[in-house]
Amino acid sequence: MNGLEEYPELMRNCAMTACTPLAVLAQGSGYAWLRVRVEEVTAMVEDAHRFPPSTAGSLEDLLPPDGIQVRSNQAASGSLRYYDWSIQSSIGRWAVCTDDEHGMAVLLYGEWTHHQDDVALGHRPLSASETALLRAAWPDPNRSG
Repeated sequence: MNGLEEYPELMRNCAMTACTPLAVLAQGSGYAWLRVRVEEVTAMVEDAHRFPPSTAGSLEDLLPPDGIQVRSNQAASGSLRYYDWSIQSSIGRWAVCTDDEHGMAVLLYGEWTHHQDDVALGHRPLSASETALLRAAWPDPNRSG
């Protein structure tokens, strides 16, 4: 209910669903209830096998900005890692990554503001330097270093 940082064991059950809107059931100021047809469901843990590795995008937006006070969280369950940060509940970023013998890869990435939510699903392996940046931004209290 309150995010993956409180229930990291649920990460393995997360999925993205592609839907086609069929009808507007109710509409109000800033919201609508829709009837949809589910076209496809992709379990997040299948991303690394379903999508070819991509080098698109930059890790820069996921990392908390320097010199600004942010609220950040991290959580882990098995080889899955969740990271998020927000600034005064106005903007934020989050990601779910794998971290295993093959290295780290971003599976889900999200960014949000008060007016917009964007999510990307895929398989973005991180280079050794990107992995080091991510680990430095969210030090793992269980990892000695």
